Amino acid sequence: MENLMDIMMLNYLQEFITNIHREMDTFYLGNIVNRIEKFIGQLSRTYLNMNKSRLKSQLTEKDALDSLNTVHYCLLNFAIMIAPFAPFMADHIYLKLEPSSTGSVHLKRLPINIWNNYDQKLVGQDGINLIEKIIEARGEIRSAVLKSAKKPVLKQTIYLENAGLVGFLKNIRETLEKECNIEELVISKDYRLFVKKGVQINQANIGRKFKKDAKAVIQRVKDLGDDVAKILEIVGEEDITVVDVLDDARIGEGFYSQFYAGDGLLIVSDLTWNAELEKKYQIRRICRTIMNARKEMGLVPTDTAILGYKNTFGGDGGGGIIEENLEAFKAQIDMEIVGDWGEYAVASGKYEFLYEDEGVNYKFCIFRRA
Repeated sequence: MENLMDIMMLNYLQEFITNIHREMDTFYLGNIVNRIEKFIGQLSRTYLNMNKSRLKSQLTEKDALDSLNTVHYCLLNFAIMIAPFAPFMADHIYLKLEPSSTGSVHLKRLPINIWNNYDQKLVGQDGINLIEKIIEARGEIRSAVLKSAKKPVLKQTIYLENAGLVGFLKNIRETLEKECNIEELVISKDYRLFVKKGVQINQANIGRKFKKDAKAVIQRVKDLGDDVAKILEIVGEEDITVVDVLDDARIGEGFYSQFYAGDGLLIVSDLTWNAELEKKYQIRRICRTIMNARKEMGLVPTDTAILGYKNTFGGDGGGGIIEENLEAFKAQIDMEIVGDWGEYAVASGKYEFLYEDEGVNYKFCIFRRA
């Protein structure tokens, strides 16, 4: 196994199995449902979301097989592990994954060690949690700022406090750029350039401890700012909480920042919009429309079809976004594309539709290929 995303998911599977065994050994079963729900969420939201290109065979055949095998292996072991707690669901998943099996999942021994590289814990739970935060941040930008899932981000910088995770993200940077629709992604360890230590005062504690002198003590603590060492000469550790505080002034205007203090994570995005990004946005929108049309025709990814198009502004001759970016469209939709579909006009099973948006107008027709 070479792909870091696969290693991360298998490490997380091993941690899931180890934690389930620990809960059962101590008869502490209260957390098991939460662990099951979290595993399903992490597999779907994080691994599947970040490996769509590999799972769709848009990269190499080996990549596709490795990612599919990882999903199959995770689901198979997941089904076996949840069998004591969700017997019917576990059996259903197991028999779907192993249709040739004549036995039930309940005849399988619970796995213990399924991944020899489990010592690479850094890209297990920590890696999964980090990627989930990055996906959440991208979703926030889409809904709150860009108002569209298809609009690309010009540049995004991820600042991390954990230097080990910096190396991990750099190794999967290209995957993050592609799956999160980011033109340029920078991974940096300069977290402390923008985030300083701050002190929160527990006034109730200080009031009980210092009584009538509490007000003066609180003011002295405030005057010391974030000098934790000197503050602890006046009050105890239980009287304050050291927290990370974002210095907004350092980020500057024109950037969108997302700060996760508890995770040591700061994401700063340059959302500048230009003509090149607009073109890529339109290409993605048109491709999504075409793929939705294929689904409405009942075509599956392995079915071959021909896409005919006519620019309703300039005919089929040129000047439009498809004509100028034909190779990009072919790469994304994996179909034969023709500007003049006269020879296919009498074909059966054709599907016609229009695309009109912000000055981009096309008439499309999809033909089934025998």
